[in-house]
Amino acid sequence: MAALPDVPRLVRDAVFVSVGLGLLGVNQLQVRRRELAADLRRLASSGPLSVVLGNDSGAGGAGGADGGSAERDGERDGGPAAAR
Repeated sequence: MAALPDVPRLVRDAVFVSVGLGLLGVNQLQVRRRELAADLRRLASSGPLSVVLGNDSGAGGAGGADGGSAERDGERDGGPAAAR
């Protein structure tokens, strides 16, 4: 006769895996929340006209569609990003 699996051990392992995955999910949400807060702070500091008109001249402005600044990426000064 085949031995029955150790049910309590399997249940405990399943609970540990579930808790671990939950903690990873919460951590990822915190990181995304912080990134969003930083993006919103940058947008707010660039002023409402800069956001509406798409100007990149504001302090810490939003930049391109990806939210990055062309100056930071080196595109305006012929840096490595300009070679892409």
